[in-house]
Amino acid sequence: MTPEEPESNKEGELKFEFGVVCRSKKDLGFELKPERENEKNGDNFIALPKIGVFAVLDGVGKNEDPSQASTLAKYFLEARLKNAEGLGLKETIDFLKELGLAVDKFLYSLSNFKKKKYKLLENKSINTTLTLAKIWRDPNNPKDIKIITINAGDSRVYLADVGARKLEQLTTDNSEFVIPKDYAQNVLELEADAPDLKRIFDDATTAEELLWIQDWFVYMKKKYGLDFTFLPEMYFEHRNVITAYLGMGDGLEEELGVEVKNLSLEKEQKFKSSVSQVADNLLTKAREVALTYYSSDELCEERSKPDDMTSLVVDIKIGDVVIGRLALTSDGIHDNLTLKQMEEAVFGGTGLTK
Repeated sequence: MTPEEPESNKEGELKFEFGVVCRSKKDLGFELKPERENEKNGDNFIALPKIGVFAVLDGVGKNEDPSQASTLAKYFLEARLKNAEGLGLKETIDFLKELGLAVDKFLYSLSNFKKKKYKLLENKSINTTLTLAKIWRDPNNPKDIKIITINAGDSRVYLADVGARKLEQLTTDNSEFVIPKDYAQNVLELEADAPDLKRIFDDATTAEELLWIQDWFVYMKKKYGLDFTFLPEMYFEHRNVITAYLGMGDGLEEELGVEVKNLSLEKEQKFKSSVSQVADNLLTKAREVALTYYSSDELCEERSKPDDMTSLVVDIKIGDVVIGRLALTSDGIHDNLTLKQMEEAVFGGTGLTK
């Protein structure tokens, strides 16, 4: 290979290859309550490889029609995202932030919409999460490629480093604790003071670690006068990781996370599995875990979380050379898998372990 070839590669065409699986709780074989048997998939996704935009949307399940919320948001965004092309870095970031706020206002306007066209939405709260990645390239400096993410909610974007066999989470979950309405006055103080229990819980596998979480939660109860019992096996019922889900109408601007990551062109990323295989691996393993009760001790019982699941895996290429791989996942994937399990699904190995 001549010295000119690597340089030429770095200035070649920016291309994308993606694989995605998006399945409802029913399609995944989870047992549903009779009143929810006809519930559609609340998850959705956006894949626009021509402009380097990929996103995951997760309709909020506590509302009447999460599938309609994520679908309406998808159509709203897809109709406008093409306008992100040709902008500078700051202009692109500002555009994506404004678009996130715009879809929020759009959904909020439908929450109590009375027109016949939206009769199914009448007096309903229309909410969804939004996690989006835009791969941006400086037209004046082809070597400058960045990953811009915007995030409202608890879906995630990961960047894979095949050399280190590590996944780097590019987005930050917007998290809070569910507390009874009687204690609403404590919400702001609790949010500011409390660490992210979810991050601690994700990697807690021993009874000792889970007991620590329980003791910590008891302390928080006492400090804020909260009147309910915390049980580790009921973790997913106690926490609400969607503080900034779209449709709330107020406060989204402060909660809309925006991050920018430089993408290195120095080395080719060679993965064992295709993007479609990895997307399927992530969902298959998450489903397996969600169908399994952790019975090693009483504190681990029922740690699984049956949910709609979406995994969207994207290879970023210069010509035919992969320079980066992204994994966008809804919480149905990463709430059931540890980081190690996700890395095994992305990079391959001797086998996926619990």
